[in-house]
Amino acid sequence: MAQKKKNANYSSEKKAAKTAEREAAKAKEKRDKNIKIAAYLAAGVAAFVAVLFGIMALCGVFSYSPEATNHASVMLDNGYSFHIELYGHEAPETVEHFMELCEEGYFDGKSLHTLIDGMLYGGSVVKDGGENGIKGEFTANGHENKVPMKKGVIALARGDENDSGYGQFFILTKNNSDLEGKYAAFGKITDLDVLKKVVESLEVSSDGTVENAPRISSISFHDAHEH
Repeated sequence: MAQKKKNANYSSEKKAAKTAEREAAKAKEKRDKNIKIAAYLAAGVAAFVAVLFGIMALCGVFSYSPEATNHASVMLDNGYSFHIELYGHEAPETVEHFMELCEEGYFDGKSLHTLIDGMLYGGSVVKDGGENGIKGEFTANGHENKVPMKKGVIALARGDENDSGYGQFFILTKNNSDLEGKYAAFGKITDLDVLKKVVESLEVSSDGTVENAPRISSISFHDAHEH
């Protein structure tokens, strides 16, 4: 009788052990499943964040935004006017040169005369300054100019020589990363809607010459809060 009771207890313990083993296996399976789900979710979130940051980067959200040191208003004889931020930290020589020419009235009466490959040229001819030409700040002159070449940016035009910039500038009417580091970018037109209207109003010949070129009436400087 005692032997039967002993066998019954052993059988019960064995059954309980198997039940515990099955429960442990189920718990492990559930835990492993939850870990996999968490891993998939984490991977999905990481992929979403990567795509989001990629889109934001393409849209220029993380682009370097230079600090404006001076502000100018440009009046055209066709009734349009726009505001320019000048970046004296990035291009101190060029900004100073541009402001001096403006204060002398150098640009008054000069036109926005040529539109080629998304670059609207204004002012005089490139070599107008002769020996008074300036180098400007760009890579070939050993200067890291971080102003991104995006729509609205204004840069000093030049000839083949690095020190041939003087009284001609160009305004980008579209983004152009190929120009990065090749010209002294020194400011940006903030009124892109006005720039668009100006460009749309131009009559451009096959060689890029603007037939109805608007002329600069005046360029004046002011504090940021006056804009």
